[in-house]
Amino acid sequence: MKFKEFCEFQEGYVNPSQKISNYFDGDIKWIRATDLNNSYVFNTSRTLTKEGFESAGKSAKLFKPNTICISKSGTIGRLGILKDYMCGNRATINIDIDSNKMNMKYVFYWLMFNNKYIQNLSVGSVQKNLYISVLEDLEIEDIPLDKQEKIVSILSSLDDKIELNNEMNKTLEEMAQAIFKSWFVEFEIFKDGEFDENELGLIPKGWKTLELSELGNIITGKTPSKNNLEHFGNEYKFITPKDINGDMFITKSERGLSNEGYEKMKKNMHCKYSIGVSCIGSDLGEVYLNNEDGFTNQQINTLTLNNYKYYPYVYICLKNMKDEFKNMASGSAVPIINKTTFSKIKIVVPSEKYMDDFYNKVNSIFNKILININQNEELKEIRDTLLPKLISGEIQI
Repeated sequence: MKFKEFCEFQEGYVNPSQKISNYFDGDIKWIRATDLNNSYVFNTSRTLTKEGFESAGKSAKLFKPNTICISKSGTIGRLGILKDYMCGNRATINIDIDSNKMNMKYVFYWLMFNNKYIQNLSVGSVQKNLYISVLEDLEIEDIPLDKQEKIVSILSSLDDKIELNNEMNKTLEEMAQAIFKSWFVEFEIFKDGEFDENELGLIPKGWKTLELSELGNIITGKTPSKNNLEHFGNEYKFITPKDINGDMFITKSERGLSNEGYEKMKKNMHCKYSIGVSCIGSDLGEVYLNNEDGFTNQQINTLTLNNYKYYPYVYICLKNMKDEFKNMASGSAVPIINKTTFSKIKIVVPSEKYMDDFYNKVNSIFNKILININQNEELKEIRDTLLPKLISGEIQI
């Protein structure tokens, strides 16, 4: 059966001008390729206002919940099951399945299984694109719905556990944020103390205002020559903005470096507990933590702290500065925060006692989040191992 026999397709068209700030940070979820995670998509990394959404004119349409979204350009073939109404940008296509003919989740897993094949169907000399006309002619075996549902039940049980871990991590990070706010914004731990006024406002006596460069070493990433394939391998993580997926820790990257790549790039290596910040383009200001030594490309600045125990506090400080990052970005075409500007960002630094106390209070929360992220990677490996065997019929059910 061809996809056009049981699918309705809708292209994303909403691409508001980045220069108009009133278009962004509203209530409308804006699904882009970077939000597609081969799982459920509940939220998007960026949102639009009604004005931003309607800037697309007659093409301003929402994708429905419980439909499939696939990326058509850039990293082609990324997938997500939408769990809310969202508008898509020009790099996305929405697929609405007729549930009387095919199980939506079965089609989703079939598309995952055939990802490489679908990527090869994209065309274009300068930038490759996947077109609806190609998706319409895809052929899928018309197996009974009850068999589809059995396959889905096995794979979904793994995805549901992954989503449960994601929800738990969201709650844990909110707990850490609540403690941070109580201690360092509302000063609940310092109510009867003395305060001094400085450029960042009133702060408790004895606390400091420091530039990021005074807290550690700042490294701007770099990409080794792509002409030498021996630079790339699986020995070291090589993080780019498309690996930043909203998780607190980035534990896996799409590409890696080899030992030869390490030798070429070792001056740009960051350390465990370092904090990465994307500093260019539409995803500027995304913050994450590194769970091990590794590398990034030139679109990310990384702060390796002199005292690793500062990492929970500095991470939350930077996480809460997304609006400030946007305001300090330069560049008319592509917003960017260079290393010099990044190095001069100032934050309030509590006295050593409160830094130690905060670390002791929240480090276990951060560790639990990391455990859940690692478990999710294991669950994804199990799912991705079972997927081809179930879809191809190698495992009979």
